[in-house]
Amino acid sequence: MSVPTKLHFDFDVPVGQNIDAYVTVTYGDFTIRGFMVVMPPSGAPYVLPPRRRLQDPETGETRFETVVTVDEEFGRRQAFDTHVLYHWREAKAKRWARADQAGATS
Repeated sequence: MSVPTKLHFDFDVPVGQNIDAYVTVTYGDFTIRGFMVVMPPSGAPYVLPPRRRLQDPETGETRFETVVTVDEEFGRRQAFDTHVLYHWREAKAKRWARADQAGATS
């Protein structure tokens, strides 16, 4: 798996969760939505792959199942996460710079 050809970060996330951004990853004509950048209260950010919620009909227990995985072999997952987090930091910095600039003009 090579690095994505395009990343889109959506910072409009639910309040009160550790999710900092939803990420859409594009490889050529193939698009995967639902990656998340998670920012725990104390710790480093990390990338979480798309998941779906499943509920056991008998017990009502909720669990999450990963929908898309990134191959761990040859450090591909680490390279993918590093790439996504690098561009997430850039996108976040640009977003804050725009907010600061808007605040300075008002």
